[in-house]
Amino acid sequence: QLIETAPAKVPIKMFEKYDVEPGDIASLLGRVDIVPASLVLAQAALESGWGSSRFALEGNNFFGLRTYDEETPGIKPISADGFKLMRFNDIGHSVRAYLRTLNTHGAYAGLRKARAQQRAAGTMPDGMKLTPFLTAYSEIPEKYGSLLRDVINAGVLGRFDGVRLAVD
Repeated sequence: QLIETAPAKVPIKMFEKYDVEPGDIASLLGRVDIVPASLVLAQAALESGWGSSRFALEGNNFFGLRTYDEETPGIKPISADGFKLMRFNDIGHSVRAYLRTLNTHGAYAGLRKARAQQRAAGTMPDGMKLTPFLTAYSEIPEKYGSLLRDVINAGVLGRFDGVRLAVD
């Protein structure tokens, strides 16, 4: 709310965190908006094998977040080279990194634009309608949106889209 009510008081760190030019309030607003809970839950389920993957169990990585930096702590995949799956101290850190990825990475600019259009139309961001903008997230882009929609439908996760997931 500080961004909208007192834009001059927004700390420079906020602009840096979201990779936005200081003072560009419109761009910042587009990057600090929520990611619908249905989408977060569906991606966590798919990317972590419903919480059973080695990366989720050993590294609290529920979103398949990778690192290509040799110095960053991570878990090496058994059948892939050139990257590691990031290791997090707890699930909250994993969720924050995932949200920052969707809100800053260029691959998800379409998601942010669609989310802003939903807001401009006076509706809350809808996870089901945002699934087509996540094809770059997956190694199976042609199926990923459909898989996410299946998980959202099966779990009736759309009911959570108005809920805010808070991370300490």
